[in-house]
Amino acid sequence: MKDLYESEQERTHNSQEETLQLHNQVALLSVEACSWREETERMRAMADMHEPNEQLQSAIRDRDEAIAKKKAVEMELAKCKIDIMSLNSQLLDAIQQKLNLSQQLEAWQFASSGLFTVWLLWFLI
Repeated sequence: MKDLYESEQERTHNSQEETLQLHNQVALLSVEACSWREETERMRAMADMHEPNEQLQSAIRDRDEAIAKKKAVEMELAKCKIDIMSLNSQLLDAIQQKLNLSQQLEAWQFASSGLFTVWLLWFLI
């Protein structure tokens, strides 16, 4: 009976999570539909403009905004590439340091085993 109750609770919980996810998807789709509706209205308004000069000015503004956004994204991309190169350099430095430490450890282990052998021979003599 307890197992049945727990399984029903789990199903209810899963259903609630799924409902929440679907609700979030519906909300996102609603926002997207609203955005598309506004864009359509803006495009209709541009098409209804009687003076071609206004349409041209609007198109030029849109183009200039797009160019500015493109330049900003390119600058961000360049910064990210610089960050990647810096991180790669740091990673290579860390790998080199680890290699050096491993070599030092190996040399120390070899030297200490040699000292132990000498000490053992001295003790036995």
